[in-house]
Amino acid sequence: MSYSIADIAQRAGVSTATVSRVINHISKGVGEETRERVLSVIREMNYRPNLQARAIAKARSGIIGVIIPDVGNLFYPQVLRGIDDCLKEQGYAMLLCNSDSDPEQEKRELLFMVDHRVEGVILCSGVSNESFLKTYRAYEIPLVMIGRTFDSPYADGCICGDNESGMYRSASYLIGHGNRRILYLDGPANVAGPMQRLAGYQKALAAHGIAPSPALIHQGEFSIRYGMDCVNRLLREGVSFSAVAAGSDLIAIGAVKALLGRGIKVPWDVEVIGFDNIDLSSIFDPNLSTVSKPHGAMAEQAARMLLGIIRGEPPGEKRVTTASELILRGTTRPDPKGDEKP
Repeated sequence: MSYSIADIAQRAGVSTATVSRVINHISKGVGEETRERVLSVIREMNYRPNLQARAIAKARSGIIGVIIPDVGNLFYPQVLRGIDDCLKEQGYAMLLCNSDSDPEQEKRELLFMVDHRVEGVILCSGVSNESFLKTYRAYEIPLVMIGRTFDSPYADGCICGDNESGMYRSASYLIGHGNRRILYLDGPANVAGPMQRLAGYQKALAAHGIAPSPALIHQGEFSIRYGMDCVNRLLREGVSFSAVAAGSDLIAIGAVKALLGRGIKVPWDVEVIGFDNIDLSSIFDPNLSTVSKPHGAMAEQAARMLLGIIRGEPPGEKRVTTASELILRGTTRPDPKGDEKP
């Protein structure tokens, strides 16, 4: 049963103002005996305060909204852990929503955050939503983006990994092994990360005098199934390639499974490099070579940036780009020159 302050006051024989003072740890005007009697009734009735009502009264909820594209994507556990660890340390809680990389869904979730009086929002979705974000700014709720560059003028801060440089290094390493036909697989074409990585892939080809082939560039979704289906389809169609540069580890793992399922040896027949360095990449067999971004550190930095904005601290750098690192494991051949990193 849900009880109100009035119920507590009636049973304790005091005013609602007295109950409010006790709940809010205000000692002025409340004797010790009265305070203990009110607390006893609160425990007896298992009373929980109405946090939304308190947030409206104090204009402070202690809640930070977090919006990500897909909680099922194994990229995000490290991100969410980094945010949550930082928020808990500072006495905040997290309200989580999925956007499914849909601008309309993102709009609904941002309005949901406004309605629930969050103190700030961390937005991880990578789709552009410029028209609505202009409206959202009117609510004056601080906004920090992770991995999103389209709409950064409408954010109070932005933190992203160096997707373009990371893919450039990945493709360049594969080219250094003599691979001229490198299959590029990534997530949705209208999302910030894939757009940046595609630019890195194309720059690497151009730097080595290789003309890009439309038959080798495919963008779909961040999933193992997509990697498997795409590679199997291309092999059935007779499209030849000697390496795969994937925009996510999930896609890369799917590509490896498809190749091995057809008797194609990885890395000796086809080399594969993923992107993100999720936990699964190091225990998958064969261990996946990948581009690593400091997900947890990025997320924690975004949370600290947002909390600083909420507290009115002097702003630091508004846009931060974190470096990526090429991690070489079992899905790439050793560098013929003996170097482990390009």
